[in-house]
Amino acid sequence: MTAPTNGAGPTVAVIDLGTICTRLLIVGPAGETRRSPITNMGAESVTSGRLGDAALDRVGQALRSHRAEIDAAAVDAVRVVATSAARSASDVDALADLVRTTVGVELEVLDGDTEGRLTFAGAVSDLGGPADRPAIVIDIGGGSTEFAYGTAADGVLGVYSCEIGATRVTTSYFEHDPPWASELSAALSVVQLHLDDVRRELPTLVAALESGVVVGVGGTITTVAAVERGAPGPDDSVHRFELDRDAVEDVFRTLATESAADRAFNPGLPADRVGLIVGGCCVLVEAMRHLSIDTVVVSERDLLDGVAGELIARWGTR
Repeated sequence: MTAPTNGAGPTVAVIDLGTICTRLLIVGPAGETRRSPITNMGAESVTSGRLGDAALDRVGQALRSHRAEIDAAAVDAVRVVATSAARSASDVDALADLVRTTVGVELEVLDGDTEGRLTFAGAVSDLGGPADRPAIVIDIGGGSTEFAYGTAADGVLGVYSCEIGATRVTTSYFEHDPPWASELSAALSVVQLHLDDVRRELPTLVAALESGVVVGVGGTITTVAAVERGAPGPDDSVHRFELDRDAVEDVFRTLATESAADRAFNPGLPADRVGLIVGGCCVLVEAMRHLSIDTVVVSERDLLDGVAGELIARWGTR
């Protein structure tokens, strides 16, 4: 846990059922706890449209572990949210039943706009700098990527959610290990089409890039930062680390041309992200190229923090 914070207040817990990870945040006056086990909930849904029993079993195991920590922390309120994989799964009711029986609360399936709004709130919560400086937040997930922009003072001014992410790219376009050049090219081309949609739907976001700060969240971006740094220690983090485009391109070239067996030896690359990181890199690299982004500030504050902040605010109005 982190150092205690000052002042009294509720202790809240948030669980995020993502396409790749089943994450937990517990935060309150005593500090915070974060867990991010990879459960690959959306591994099958991209092609089958269903989460499937195996994925639900993996998520259930993580939920039971999270529930034990929640009980030990004596939290005042809990929310469980789900994102892209759950939005498109025909068996989402089975996931809701699992959450209800394991955690004791109702599952909230967030639409892309809500996910982007809450992620933006979390990402800028301790960004620093002028409150009126434009911020552009890019959240690369497993099944979708959200683009949001606004300011810390005014909040979100626009959100666009693309149905492209690390799992979706990997499952849909990569058949060889390492991916063939033609497969990488196809993946990058599809990402570019989604970015064209971002440009069309959020022209003011593109304009904000000229004077704003670009903040990157999600496992792809934090992993690329860790690889670039060369494996931060267990008490270190990549929060607020600045990734420039040359560094991202270098990491991408290295990882994309290695087999999974060789890729696993890269310092900073967790074993359970070896199979997905190249797909995620395709989204990050193409976003920086297509939107002319020179630098991304990495944030470990994201959707979990946005949901927790909303939950704490609700508690204060009781």
